[in-house]
Amino acid sequence: MIKYFLSYASFNSIAAGLNFVTILFMSRVLSPEEYGYIGILQALLFFLVPAITFASADLIMIKKVGLDTVEYHNFISQYLSLSILVSVLLFPIFVFVYIYGFEAWGSMILFLPFICLLQSIARVHTIELIQERNIKLFGLYRVATSVLLISLTVFFLLLLEMSWEGRVFSIVLAELALFIIRYKISFSSLRKLDFLVTKAFLKDIYRFGLPLFILLFASWGINEGDRFIVLGMLSLSDVGLYSLAYGIGSALNVVNTSMTNAIVPSVYGVMKNGRGKKTLIKISTYGSLSILFLSFLIAILIYYFGEFLVTEEYKKGIFLACLITVAFGVNGMYRTVSLPLVYLKLNKLKAQNIYIAAIVNLSLSVLLTSEIGLLGPAYGTLISFILLYFLTLYYNLKHTEHIKP
Repeated sequence: MIKYFLSYASFNSIAAGLNFVTILFMSRVLSPEEYGYIGILQALLFFLVPAITFASADLIMIKKVGLDTVEYHNFISQYLSLSILVSVLLFPIFVFVYIYGFEAWGSMILFLPFICLLQSIARVHTIELIQERNIKLFGLYRVATSVLLISLTVFFLLLLEMSWEGRVFSIVLAELALFIIRYKISFSSLRKLDFLVTKAFLKDIYRFGLPLFILLFASWGINEGDRFIVLGMLSLSDVGLYSLAYGIGSALNVVNTSMTNAIVPSVYGVMKNGRGKKTLIKISTYGSLSILFLSFLIAILIYYFGEFLVTEEYKKGIFLACLITVAFGVNGMYRTVSLPLVYLKLNKLKAQNIYIAAIVNLSLSVLLTSEIGLLGPAYGTLISFILLYFLTLYYNLKHTEHIKP
């Protein structure tokens, strides 16, 4: 596990470092208000990308483990077909939205379906590479995406002197380039695509995905809803400050994602065989403690050195970034203990837990924002993630009692 974790972490760290530099660069060429548009774009993508496949991405890894080659090909062809079909249907809807009320949001509205499709397809291939433990290709694609994003962002924002829309163009072009590269090099599922969507497949997606799709609203609320609370109660400039702090604090997702990628094959293997309870306990314990320790370490570094990284108008977001970093540490702990529940397809239970946490988060965020301003949503997020971790840990222990030592 340590070997896989370090492998994923090394690539993810490079990519995250490049993304971190991109965030700092944008803070120097964009005003907080302009950065606010980017924050809203990120919040929309968080929901729309998984929504176009009914939030059923976890089913890919389960099918990859449980089906033979022919059956999996049939499944993944239909999954990719669903992504394409829904994205095409979304385009006229967003054109209508653009024409009748959101022209000021320009390219963000018009490019959203295209970005969603490219990111959804990329997610499929990423899941396949993780399950196959093809860490090298996973890492190369991860780093290549970040390199393209920072290069194109500098080109559009600095050389062409564009505003926030330059970032949107950067995302589109980077995703398109990586789509072509994946297709030519390693994405055999896409090259062998048979475009079809059967009734039986849709039923399977519906049964698995419905709780997760409902859950997606709660996940969006707990992770991204804060930005709209800030937009409604404060201003677009404050959304920009919050988004910058969120981007800095969420750098810990490098650790979270690496840990999850490293342990998920082992966890699913134990769940499939019904043996290895001690292994599950060790994985969740060591993984959770490592992530929590790193989150506090990074938060301390941000607190003492963060003001040297950003311009004056963004400095009041430094402590905010510290709080969000620790919140993401707790979120990483939650991920480690949620994997057995995912394997057991206890999606309704997972949805219930996240809805409880989301309601707590949004309620506290509204209450605290009215009292202490921009720090309110960060405290709300931290408290809700702590609650979510303990709820999930309780059900993890309850539903793995049958696993033999």
